[in-house]
Amino acid sequence: MSNNFPGIFPTSPDPDNCNARGITIVLNKRLVNSVGITETTLVPGRAMTITLPWYHDTKINILTVYSPNAPREIRDFWNTIATATDSNPNLKPDIVLGDFNLVEDAIDRIPSRPDNTTTVEKLREFKNKHNLVDGWRKVNPEEKGCSWTRMSDGTQSRIDRIYINEELFNECSKWKIEPAPIPTDHNIVMARISTPSSPEIGKGRWAIPTRLFKIKAIKSETQKQGLILEKHLRDINPSDTNAPNP
Repeated sequence: MSNNFPGIFPTSPDPDNCNARGITIVLNKRLVNSVGITETTLVPGRAMTITLPWYHDTKINILTVYSPNAPREIRDFWNTIATATDSNPNLKPDIVLGDFNLVEDAIDRIPSRPDNTTTVEKLREFKNKHNLVDGWRKVNPEEKGCSWTRMSDGTQSRIDRIYINEELFNECSKWKIEPAPIPTDHNIVMARISTPSSPEIGKGRWAIPTRLFKIKAIKSETQKQGLILEKHLRDINPSDTNAPNP
């Protein structure tokens, strides 16, 4: 990965096998406000919450999970997370995402089959308590989707999901499951989440409405920034491979 990537990486390694397991969150500082981000590990290598500055003075909590496989471990896992979020209201999740290693409904496995009832109920208890909905499934109520394939027998399942607080669901769009750009047996689950105050942006090239240039302050500032950019481009050394490409 390029050293110029504008990201930060909150990480929680697995204490027993840090080379094989763990979780991390990649944040693009060009798209999110990276000032004031906090992180809290709930289960080392398995569950971590980050708190991001959102719009106005609000914040948003994102809980990332990598669930164990065994039913008993899954139950203990969700009990631990529930206890942690109950004891600290600041950790109440607005979004829960990651590898859940189970599905809620038989439709999410090919061939179809239900998962262990007790473990599913633990997840549903947590989901219902925090008013979370499975975004992709809500948009695609009857569709079969796959985020993981077992190569040995070709079975498929949608074990990677994004749950979001129902009040935020209306601010989401473009729910997708697509192949990952890196070698992995998991697909990527994606959604676009906007703030309630974000303006609607249509298709096509972004442009500043020309009527704004009738405002003297905007016109003056635009000219000023244009001159700064022009000077910056002139100062770039073409032989410097580490410099931004004009």
